Amino acid sequence: MKLSDLPRARDTRLETIERELTEFSHIVSHDLAAPCRHLSHFSQLLLRDMGPQLTESQRKYGGQIQAAGVRCQSMLEQLLLFSRAQSCQLNCESHDATHLLKTALLQLSREVRESGASVSIEATGSVFGDSGLLTMLFKELMANANRFRQQSQPCHVRVLANAADHCWVGRVVDEGVGLEPAYHEKAFRMFWQLNPDDGGGGVGAGLAIARRIARRHDGEVRFVPTTVGACVEVELPIARSTE
Repeated sequence: MKLSDLPRARDTRLETIERELTEFSHIVSHDLAAPCRHLSHFSQLLLRDMGPQLTESQRKYGGQIQAAGVRCQSMLEQLLLFSRAQSCQLNCESHDATHLLKTALLQLSREVRESGASVSIEATGSVFGDSGLLTMLFKELMANANRFRQQSQPCHVRVLANAADHCWVGRVVDEGVGLEPAYHEKAFRMFWQLNPDDGGGGVGAGLAIARRIARRHDGEVRFVPTTVGACVEVELPIARSTE
């Protein structure tokens, strides 16, 4: 074997490992979803049928089983989204960033309406990438801002864009509960939550999915320090020249 062949062989091995890990996560999330649904469904039936015969503690235990099944199912659904974001074929084109952001906001309309949040989109410019994945990225970032809002005051979310060389840089800024800098990187771990019992209905997967999508586009997602709430910055490729 020639020395010039070694980098290619190494790259091929890394690609194989990456593909196997992606296939594994897809299998796990898909095949375990049905048992989790059964756990939640049959525990609900058991609680209904046993009804008056159950003691207070037994009803509590049954409710915890049901809640655990629902949470497990939600986690597997998010793992499946992560797997798809990693493995799906990219169909990259130039897109208006504001249009993708408005599409993502439309998909979040129910959550935004129920929380009474206000979202302003001030982003401009073009991004280059897969429209479906980039819309999902923006949706996850805005959903995260809405989820960790201050319960005592209205939620205000602003989406801004800054001009930068060779890339599009957007920021999702909120006035929510915020996150200490020490936890900024941990927040991008799959299923990580600072307060698992107070996750606003999420399972700690949104930021991990958003970063995975950005990195597939040779971009990045990161926290930017701020004194109020949180600011998440996303960096993406700009539109390619047609010349």
